[in-house]
Order: sequence, then structure tokens, then C-alpha cells
Amino acid sequence: MSNACCKIYLSGSIRKGEEDARSDDYFWIDDDVETLVQNIQAEVEILNPALTRIDRSDTRLNFGCDLFLVSISTLIVVDLRRKKGIGVGAELMLADQLNIPTFGILGRSSEYQKDVLTNLSGQDIEDWTHPFAEGLCDELFDTVEAACARLSQLIKGEGIASAYGEKSQAAIRYFRGQSPEIVDQYE
Repeated sequence: MSNACCKIYLSGSIRKGEEDARSDDYFWIDDDVETLVQNIQAEVEILNPALTRIDRSDTRLNFGCDLFLVSISTLIVVDLRRKKGIGVGAELMLADQLNIPTFGILGRSSEYQKDVLTNLSGQDIEDWTHPFAEGLCDELFDTVEAACARLSQLIKGEGIASAYGEKSQAAIRYFRGQSPEIVDQYE
């Protein structure tokens, strides 16, 4: 990546006013951001939609701002340690469509990763990861530090963008190949 700035978009929850009583671990905290900036072996610019100075009463402006920031990012880092909302999924799909690499901070035994998940449509699953977390993230990490180490390795090597490719279209092709009888029902 040479001397170019690595623009990292922080995808995650944003506090929804004073009545939002969720604890700080639902959101990107200053320590997480500091870890990203200090542990990546490159110039880093953090794109945090929660800190963008825009008119929050204009919902279309908010939507456009977040999507713009995703579109100019080098990498999306999504906080999946706690339950997230519709915006995170939309940001990850846009990143996929624009071929912007995505790292997920998942943690162990989180909302999106479970050692054992019982009775998922009648099936018990060990070491389960949410299909959309797995499918929309190029790599998943237990910690922010582990993501930083991998990112620094990519920057020193082949670069970030060249290491990853489209995810959703590849998943659709995989499904079609593995489940032709289901595909035939809908075509």
C-alpha cells in the first residue's frame, strides 16, 4: 500500500439519543479506535459516521453520508461483538458490491458466534457463525488487535484490495451449485 492513507470505516451501532440505555460495549469506544490507529503499520484515517457533523434530523442526509463514507473506504471494520441493526447489514452489502474488504470483530460466544447453537430450524450446530457475518466479512477476528496484525501484514505484502474479492455473488453461485433442486423450484 506504500505511503497511501488507509481509510478505515467503523461500522457498528450509533447511540440513538439520551434514552438509548445500551452499555458502552455496544459501540466503538475510544480504546478500540486508539488500538486501530496505534497498531496498524500505516497512516490511518478513521471514518466514524457517529462523529460526522451533519444535520441528524435529515434522514436521507444521514443515509447518504454513511454510504459515502463506506464508498471511499479502504477497509470496513465492523463491530459484531454485540447485536447490531439494519444499518450495519446495509453497509456490509454496499462494501461487498463495491469490492471494499471487510474485517469483522466477532469475539467468542457473541450474538453472531456461538460454541453451540441448538435447534436452528431443527438442527444443532457446534461452532456456529452467523451466515451473514461469515458471508459479508472477508475475515473475522476475536479482537481488534488481531485485526490490526492482519491488516499490517497485508499492507506489507500484496495490499488490502488485492487480497479479497466479491463475496455475495460467489455465495449465490455456491448455493446454486450445491442446491439445484431448490433453485429449480424458483426458476
